Parts: sequence; structure tokens; C-alpha cells
Amino acid sequence: MTSIVAEKTKFSDRMFKILENVEYRCARTFEEKRDIYRLRYQAYLREGALDPNVEESFSDQYDLSPNVWIIGVHINRQLAASIRLHIAREPFDEIPARESFADIVEPRLASGGSLLDPTRFVANLAHSLAYPELPFIALRICMLAGVYFKPRYMLATVRAEHQAFYKRAFGYEPLSDARPYLKLKKPLSCMELRCDDKEDFFSNRYPFFVSTSFERARIFDISSNNVSYREVNEMTNLGQTDRT
Repeated sequence: MTSIVAEKTKFSDRMFKILENVEYRCARTFEEKRDIYRLRYQAYLREGALDPNVEESFSDQYDLSPNVWIIGVHINRQLAASIRLHIAREPFDEIPARESFADIVEPRLASGGSLLDPTRFVANLAHSLAYPELPFIALRICMLAGVYFKPRYMLATVRAEHQAFYKRAFGYEPLSDARPYLKLKKPLSCMELRCDDKEDFFSNRYPFFVSTSFERARIFDISSNNVSYREVNEMTNLGQTDRT
């Protein structure tokens, strides 16, 4: 038991040290989004999840949603990873998970539950090799979002071989088999984390997940398409919003 506690302490100490040089940015400018779309392309191409394209860029219609936060994770001012977040509170709010997992998403929204849908988690290869802790560094943003948005459910759409990590590290439960998913060649499965009373659990297990209201507001007060969260929260039937 003593050795386990010591290892957890060492891991937390390493994480705190790395986080001194980490910045989470919500991409709001053309240049910020362009760099993230290129990182997505490189990551998915490397793992065989998409075919090459001349633009060397990867995005989809959900990057244009009013309720999207496209997050860049920067280490020492370099883009190391990215993850995209959608928050949904109404049955017709736009979230990517509905494309393949409508049978899971729609009953939860119809019953009044809110959903956080993190997608497009990608990492720079060099940073992945230099920082084995990068999955925890990147996924910390989901825990910050959980505190800020206070969803009832947090989803994870992941490949089957990644399910064990999400279950072991965060307590996610699998909800589906693997299904075709949004322009990717490899199928993804859907997992779910019930967010009720999880803030204290994660702050005790992973002290480096703790954040300040200032940090959360800086990231989440304005979405990637320059819509304030107050406006997003007031919108209904976002799925019917025209996209240009």
C-alpha cells in the first residue's frame, strides 16, 4: 500500500511540474483552428483512420456549431494535443455523438439530462513520446469542462482498445459496440461517465485536475465560434440552426 501511495504521489508531482508549462486555449481565430485541423489530419493519417487529402487538414460540420469548444493543449507554447467539446441540454442541440449513437444520446436529452461530448482527441507524435502523461494532461480539460458546464453525463467515443484506459482511469462505462463514426475509417464505441458527485472524487484521485474559476472562465466563457456560454445556454433546437 505504501508503494502505491508513493507512486501516486510521484505521478502527481510530475503532472504538477509539467502543468507549469501547459496552457489550454479555446481556438477562436482562423489560425488557431487551422493548426488544430492540421494536427488532427496528421494524427488520424498516422493511425490509418483517414485517407490523405490535398489540404492536409481534417474538420467537419460540428466545428461550426455555436456550442463547440475546440481546445488546443500547448506545452512550452507548442501545440501538443487537441480535443473538441460540445455541450447539449436540449433534444436538438448539435453534438457529434448523435450521428452514430442517437439511441444513447436522445433518451438522455429527452429526459432532461445534459451531455458533454468530447471528440477529436489527437496528439502530436513528438509530444506523445516526450510526455507519457499527455493523455492525462489533455483530458484534464474535460474535467475542467465538467466543473464549468455541470453536465449530468460525459461521453467518450473511443476505439475498442482504448476502453480499458477510460474505465480504469476515470470510471467510464461502455454503452455500445463499435460503430462507423464521422468521416473516420475506424469504428468507435460510446462510453459514459455519470458526473454526479464526481468533482471531489477526481480532485482526491488526481489533485492536478483541480482548477480555478478564472482558468475555467478564460477557456469556456466564449465558444470557438465566438458565442458566449450564456447565449449557448439560452439557445434551443441548435440542431436546426443554419450553418454557413
